[in-house]
Amino acid sequence: MRLDNNLAMRHGDRKHGFLTERQFLRFAGQSREDTMAKRDATYARFEALEERLAHCYFLLHERFIKNPPLAKFWAEAAMEELQHFSILRFCRERGVMAEVDVDLEAANNVEELLDTVKSIVAEPSSDPRSQNHSAVSLCSRAHGSTCGKQSAL
Repeated sequence: MRLDNNLAMRHGDRKHGFLTERQFLRFAGQSREDTMAKRDATYARFEALEERLAHCYFLLHERFIKNPPLAKFWAEAAMEELQHFSILRFCRERGVMAEVDVDLEAANNVEELLDTVKSIVAEPSSDPRSQNHSAVSLCSRAHGSTCGKQSAL
């Protein structure tokens, strides 16, 4: 091994110039720990999105409690989101995560949609039908975005 290529022992004893796999991956820029940390953070982010969406649905369930079919719809939607949240958490905690590149811009868009949904839920309008229509369309857009990314995970 040439002395100028001695990455493992640059300033130390020149006899042992071998790289471990971890050192090689670190110098190559693709450390396993970094990849796992990024994947873990991505799963945690989508977990949080699913949990926030479930919370919005529970708020809508409470809002429309006087309309049993509509209240039931929102309660069931919230339970589905909690199931998604639980599945993602289970996979993340057990390290059973797919190796896919997730577009983080999609997560940002979903977060913006959730903020819009929360603002609709927080401020009751005078017309419950228009409020419900807005909430349904925004929630379906948010749900479709998370489900599309979730199936890729």
